[in-house]
Amino acid sequence: MSSDSLASELERRLRALWDDDEFVRSCIAECKNDRNISRMIGFMERAEECGDTVTSDDMCLLALVLRKESDGEPLPSEVDHY
Repeated sequence: MSSDSLASELERRLRALWDDDEFVRSCIAECKNDRNISRMIGFMERAEECGDTVTSDDMCLLALVLRKESDGEPLPSEVDHY
């Protein structure tokens, strides 16, 4: 998939759950690259397959972890217990 189609797919999935432009744009922006966008889409797909509900907190934390990982930064302490 191209960068644009990955971002479009993530946008479509996020908008299906939240009608909030700022939230959707910030999640996509935090991803920073195609690999992270794919990982976020994969997370949402696996949650759907398991019948789990994806929350905005899930997506915000995942976006933060993916961005920090991409930047080579240590993960936030609130992730330690997951």
